[in-house]
Amino acid sequence: MSDRPWDPVGQLLAQNKPDKLPNNPLFILFTGVPTTTRLPPIKRAAAWIQLFNQVGKVVPINVHSVAHPGMMEVPESMQAVIMTGKAKVRELKAHCANRPIILLGTNTGSLLALQVAAIETVSGVVCLGYPSQSVEGVRDLDDSIVEFKSPTLFVTATHAQNSHPDVIDQLREQLKIETGHLIVGGCDEWLRMSKDKRKIEGVTQSMVDRAIFEEICSFLLNTIFSDINPSSDFAHPSTPSKVQSKSGSKSRLDSSKVVPTVSSMHSQLLKHPQGLKDVQNPKRG
Repeated sequence: MSDRPWDPVGQLLAQNKPDKLPNNPLFILFTGVPTTTRLPPIKRAAAWIQLFNQVGKVVPINVHSVAHPGMMEVPESMQAVIMTGKAKVRELKAHCANRPIILLGTNTGSLLALQVAAIETVSGVVCLGYPSQSVEGVRDLDDSIVEFKSPTLFVTATHAQNSHPDVIDQLREQLKIETGHLIVGGCDEWLRMSKDKRKIEGVTQSMVDRAIFEEICSFLLNTIFSDINPSSDFAHPSTPSKVQSKSGSKSRLDSSKVVPTVSSMHSQLLKHPQGLKDVQNPKRG
């Protein structure tokens, strides 16, 4: 017998796979900052790998094999992972020159993804649970990150202990690129919804992950793949994510939204997995 917990919609989601993204992108995944006290949840990394492998190919960076927690200080460990990520980007560019490279970071791994994107030009960055705050207060962006040119999507949660939506939007104002911000209701900093909340809303974690994943793909299609018109499930008229240019040289994805519940996801996913509905007017820059 399998040890995997039963998922009532797992088979439905597995059968209703999304189309590949154009040019079969490569996703480099950073799972977190290596420490000896808190390890990134392995199941969360596995869930994202499974989803993104459906639309491209995921190349995970094993932060603990690179940084050796307990043998290095945290800043030294972070630098080791950043250099490994930089080398991986260059390697993939040399061997897969025509494939887009997108950096994924989960929680504190988002910090590493942004640092690598500031060193090596990539097609895009997705920060899954970006930690805008630390024990010392609000994190400041390095000057190198402020100047980098990769479209970036921030995904945060209302119950995250290390992030606040207003701080994220202040960070976005500093960036000279197209950005988006998706706020997911009822989840923690790893984008996990509590068992009690899932029971109340009548959803599973896989449904929440799938909805977030659909929004990410919509962002990618409307930014780095905007000049391509694929016959994809993501390019659906009801998809809310749209890029809107602002005056001047800065443009961004104007799709900040709050998703307080996912109670409508069950019927929505049964019809077509097109992502979550807007329930708040997007912010205007």
